[in-house]
Order: sequence, then C-alpha cells, then structure tokens
Amino acid sequence: MAHTLLGQLGFILSLVVCAFALLRGAAAERFAAFLISLTWVSGIVVSTFLGRTISSLVLQYIFLGQDCIVAIGLLLVALRYAQIWLGVAMLLQSLELALNGAQMADFGLSFNTYMWFNNTVSYSLLAILFGATVNVTLQRRRASADADEGSHATPWVTPTPAHPSETPAH
Repeated sequence: MAHTLLGQLGFILSLVVCAFALLRGAAAERFAAFLISLTWVSGIVVSTFLGRTISSLVLQYIFLGQDCIVAIGLLLVALRYAQIWLGVAMLLQSLELALNGAQMADFGLSFNTYMWFNNTVSYSLLAILFGATVNVTLQRRRASADADEGSHATPWVTPTPAHPSETPAH
C-alpha cells in the first residue's frame, strides 16, 4: 500500500484532502474525512506491521473491511445530512464493494487491474470530498459577505433616551 510510489502519493493526497475537509468543512465533510483518514491510517498500519509478507487475499479482505466501514459511515452521514455529494459518494462506495466482490469471486481481474480500479474509485471519493469542502467554504464566505453587506446598508440603531427618567420600566 505505502510501499509503492502510487501508494505514497495516495496517502499524501488523502492526508491533504482530509485535513482540508476537517479544518474547513461542515459536519458532513468532517465526518467523511474522519472515516477516510481512519481507513487509510489503518491500511498503513496493517501494511507496515505485516510488511510485504501480506498475501493478496488478505489484502483484499482488508480493503473489503475498510470499504464496508466507509460505506456504513457514509450511509449514516447521508441519513443525517441530505446532500448530493453524499449520494455520489455512496454510489462510489457501492462500486468499490462490487469491485471487491468481483476480485474475491475471481472474475479474471489481475491484482494490478483490481488495484488500479480500487485506487481510481478511492481518488474519486477524495475529489468529491474536496469539492464538497470547497463548496461549503465558498458558501460560508458568501454568507459572511452578505451579512457584512446587510449590516452596513441598514444599521440597526437603538435610540438612547435623553434623560434617565425616559427609560421604560421593565
């Protein structure tokens, strides 16, 4: 996983996108970033402890477990927050679970082809998370600019009484 250049680049890309989502995203983006970070870190830890002695079958089960964790987590987030990007993320996760099933059922995919498709789906999920976080950030800026504009256009001024006896009794 992290023993190849592609694996190391994937880890760095995942780290950057998830950090961006954790720092700038709304609750849904932060939770998704947490899930993705958790699965990437667990994959790195397992890969590091087992080293290159890990068989491709064991690696497939690890990927299946990680993908199930992300799919269930995204489902919970999708049930809580109704956002389009979560639906697309769920579709990608179902594709990844189907890919794991096809590889385990030995439909003739070579391990390298399986890894290429698996990485493509994973990077697509990162791209969706990045886009959702950028969207939330832009919405916040727009809302902040609108709020600033509104406060200068019609300021709310409370008249102060000229004499203390003019204050209303509570």
